[in-house]
This record gives sequence, structure tokens and C-alpha cells, in this order.
Amino acid sequence: MIERKLVKLKEFSHTPYSYEKLSYCLNCNTYTTLSHKPCISCGKSKFISLVKQIELITKTHYAIHNILIIMAFFTAIAFSANFNQILLGVFAAFAALALQIFVQRLYYKKHIQYTLARIVREDIGKMKEDMEQDLQSAMKDFESESFKDAYESLREIGVIIQSDFIRELKIQCLKRFELRKDMDLELDTLIVEDYNEDLIAYIYEIIKLNNDLITKKVMDYIVRYEEQVLDERNGQAIIINTCEAMLKSKGYIDIYKDFMVKYIVYMRKNRLIRLCSLLASNNKPDWQELYEETFRVIKEKYRGDASFGAYL
Repeated sequence: MIERKLVKLKEFSHTPYSYEKLSYCLNCNTYTTLSHKPCISCGKSKFISLVKQIELITKTHYAIHNILIIMAFFTAIAFSANFNQILLGVFAAFAALALQIFVQRLYYKKHIQYTLARIVREDIGKMKEDMEQDLQSAMKDFESESFKDAYESLREIGVIIQSDFIRELKIQCLKRFELRKDMDLELDTLIVEDYNEDLIAYIYEIIKLNNDLITKKVMDYIVRYEEQVLDERNGQAIIINTCEAMLKSKGYIDIYKDFMVKYIVYMRKNRLIRLCSLLASNNKPDWQELYEETFRVIKEKYRGDASFGAYL
């Protein structure tokens, strides 16, 4: 039996794009996702996020162009023969500078994307090597049984390197923690290709803590390995809770109706009421088997129950 420990995980920052997890060491030019630790290469902590680095490069590029316009203005002033030429030079410089700033602001986001694409294209080999260093660092923590540090690093790395190897390592770390509702837990990002008993056990823990983490990716996994899940100690509870999670949207019902129909009889009363409501407001021919099984169950289990009066 593995001893579970109470841990306080560092706050995980969710970002819209995976590249936003990358930081850059200003001391040795190393890329990393582990900016919460000293640099693996030089031991310093002089990091700047890749996003800020790109913004800095773009703004520097803009500043150079603006300075060139100002220098051109002073050059024109120096060679002006009379006041009218000076005045014309002033107007021309201000117009050019105003237009330049307008264009810079208009295309700022596109310039950021262009700079990002260029940096990634030029440094992709180095980025891969540096990510491998991050992974080796996390592996050392794991092997020394510093599971908290290993998990925190693996979660950051896993945003960039998406592999089952990293997912399985994270699962092995998580099985050693006492899980709580106040923890920022993950699930969708742990789904592996093959059947994994430890992942199924973790899914059961998640169901008890935060059923909202049961997403389509998790549903697909449970459906794919239905028979193996049912053989597990809490397999039926996992299947039933997954079916109940499928009631979040009509789209899920369309996809999983053939799976759901087998477990309607085990659904909790409030979830069955939800299903009845969805069925009553959506008259779909391909839901016929779902209609029949639902009404069979409520007639058998809840005949005379006022909660189902509108559906009988």
C-alpha cells in the first residue's frame, strides 16, 4: 500500500497557448519551463518569459524605426536652406512618425506572431535539447522520491511535451498525494492511449472531488475501456458517474446514447430527472431506445413519485 502524503502544490498557471510556458535565461540563453527553479545550465534565476522576450524584441524593432525617422528629421533640419523647408520637414517628420506608430499599433499582434514563428524556426533544435534537460531534472526528483517537486515540474513540461511517458509519471506522482477539493487538479491532460489501472483509480478520486473534470476526452477513454473499467474495484461507480456527466449537453447524449442506455437504471434520481427533461424537450428519432429505457426505469423505480409526474 502506497503511503499518501498531504502536499501543497504550487499554483499552476493556465495559459491559452503552450508556448507561453517557455521562459528564457538571460544569463546563458537556455529555454526552460521550470522558471520556478534556478537555471539547470548556469544555476542563475535570471528568466524572462518567451512572450515578454518576443514583446521586447518587437518593441525594440519599433523603437529603432522611430529613431531613424527622428534622425532623418534632424538631418533634414540641418540641411534646410530656409524656414519654409524647416517647417515642411517638421510636418513631414510628424506625419511619418504618426503613420509609423499607427501601423505599429495596428499590426502589433501580427508582428508578435511573426517574431514568435521566426524564433521557434531558428531555435527549435535548442528548445528540444533544453526541454530534455528539464525532463531529466524532473526524473531526478522522481527517482529521489521528491514526488511533489517532480509533479510540479512534469506538469509544466507536459504543456510543451505531450507524451504518455510524462502523463504516466504524473499519475505515479499523484497516487502518492492526499487529494483535496481545494487543489487545482488535472485529468484531461492525463489521458493515455493504453489502459492504465492507476489512471482509473485517479479518475475515481476525481469523481468524488470535482465531477466537472470529466470531459469528452475522459468519456471517450471510459467508453473505449468499458469492460476493463467494470473489472476494477470501483468500476461501476466510475461508469455511472461518467454517464451522468454525459448529461451536461445534448451533444454528449448524441455521441454516447448507446453507451448510456445500458446504465440508466443505475443513475441517481436527480440525474434521471435531468435526463427526462432533456428527452422531453428533444424529440429525436435516433434517441428512441434512450426514451424507451428511461421511461421503463422511472415506471419501475419511481411510479407515483411526483418528481416524474410530468414524464409518465
